[in-house]
Amino acid sequence: MKKLILIAIVIFQFYFSFSQGWFNYGPAYIDANSICFGPYYFDCEMICASNGFYLFITGNYEWEFYTVDSLPVYEGAFTDPETLVIITGNGFSSDGIYSFDIETQQFTLLVNCLSPKFIRYDDFGGKYYVGYENGLLVSDDGTSWEEISFFAGKPCDEMVFHGGNVIVHAYMIAPSLYWSDDSGLTWNTCSTYYQFSRLAFYGEDLFGVIPDNSYSSGLFKSTDLGNTWEVEFWSMYMSDVCYDDYDGELFVSWNNPDYGYQGIAMYEPGLSNAGLTFFNEDLPNTHINRIKYKPVIDAFYAFVCTDTGVYSYLFVGVTENSVNHDILISPNPVTDEMLIRLNLAESNINKIEVLNNLGIKVDEIKLNNSPLKDLEVNWNKGCLPAGIYYLVLRTKNETLTEKFIIL
Repeated sequence: MKKLILIAIVIFQFYFSFSQGWFNYGPAYIDANSICFGPYYFDCEMICASNGFYLFITGNYEWEFYTVDSLPVYEGAFTDPETLVIITGNGFSSDGIYSFDIETQQFTLLVNCLSPKFIRYDDFGGKYYVGYENGLLVSDDGTSWEEISFFAGKPCDEMVFHGGNVIVHAYMIAPSLYWSDDSGLTWNTCSTYYQFSRLAFYGEDLFGVIPDNSYSSGLFKSTDLGNTWEVEFWSMYMSDVCYDDYDGELFVSWNNPDYGYQGIAMYEPGLSNAGLTFFNEDLPNTHINRIKYKPVIDAFYAFVCTDTGVYSYLFVGVTENSVNHDILISPNPVTDEMLIRLNLAESNINKIEVLNNLGIKVDEIKLNNSPLKDLEVNWNKGCLPAGIYYLVLRTKNETLTEKFIIL
């Protein structure tokens, strides 16, 4: 009886200690500019820092550090499983776009461009973009780049997408916003002037953050692609606005922990300050540079980048599997080995991924060469530590998950 009570306590502690809360993600005590994720099938992610970047490749279970002359790296993009592209620089001749070969660990300068600000990939239009001090560059493959003449001489420092709609922000010039509704084929000039640091689409609406401590600092909303704006609420030292397109939530952050609002909050539009729900409990650093998200499973992982590292928060919300699918595992919790039973309406499953509570793939269960609908497979936890884990199966139409515990 005592043993059963002890197991119940352990399960309770795992669910409430691991299922939701802030965790240090990646190397500690680094000045993190951003965190970038490749598609799930690339099994790579990177943290951009003030003197280089840290690369994580699933299977190595380690973060490796790389740098170009100790220059800051602002953002990166994975163009294929072996290559990533970064933007780096500090206002001198070495600034630009570099490719990095993951296998050979070699850098190649692709384009010199002064003070690059962002690198983004437009899923809808299928193009990469880099904004920098004197314009906007575009590429089909992340290797060959060309200037967009419309933006010649404009200091492009922010860019967001929503379907075929593209918004570009230019720093300290009027007008400051430009839009396209045909994936960048033609460009238009917005009629108003605001100095935003971050932009995010929330459905059809566009939200922007005006930073610092001016009389106009706060969160703004536009319903016409940035031509006109209305204030949502006034607030100094805002640093980011981010839309989680999995759960449909809007998040905002601040980077001055000593004045006014701090940290990160979920925001319900239209409610002004009353729409803020803060998630700062146990967050080690509320001086936030960026918010990023990683929709890896039927849950939402928020990542905040700070000057002491990256912290991750798991918003619990694992959904039920479709009525046409059955995933049964036993025993759960797992002490050593478990049996996985699948009964699927589709027959295109040939592997099962095992993710830890931070969304990192820690194992992969290979199935038979021919994808199966109904099967049973034994899985051994090996050296995986105690905690909450997820089985993830990706079909043609959906992603299926099942949570389990290792004791």
